[in-house]
Amino acid sequence: MKNYIKKEKELWQETINEFGNYEIIEDSNLLRGIDPNRIWTHYSRTDQFICNTFSQSEIGDAEVINYFVFERPYNNEKEPIYLVTTFWEDCECEGEEEDCEKCEGAGTIATDVI
Repeated sequence: MKNYIKKEKELWQETINEFGNYEIIEDSNLLRGIDPNRIWTHYSRTDQFICNTFSQSEIGDAEVINYFVFERPYNNEKEPIYLVTTFWEDCECEGEEEDCEKCEGAGTIATDVI
């Protein structure tokens, strides 16, 4: 396992230890009545990541995918917490080989952290 993936998995475990387990919610309408400090927004950019904030808007070029709702709230007074959910890497074939076993011709390889 690559070092940065191992480090991110450790950060996830620390976060789960602090905030409890999570549930993934696709529809923001289902978040009504939930403490906003339990909601983390899941974004897609170069990599996919969550941030301890509730937002229905993009940040920069990162689009909202869905939401993670943890058991315990975070503290707004601290620095934002970012956790990678999926790393994307370019494949050696650069998407030129349809039968590439690593990327299946897509040109990129996804590695899920969680």
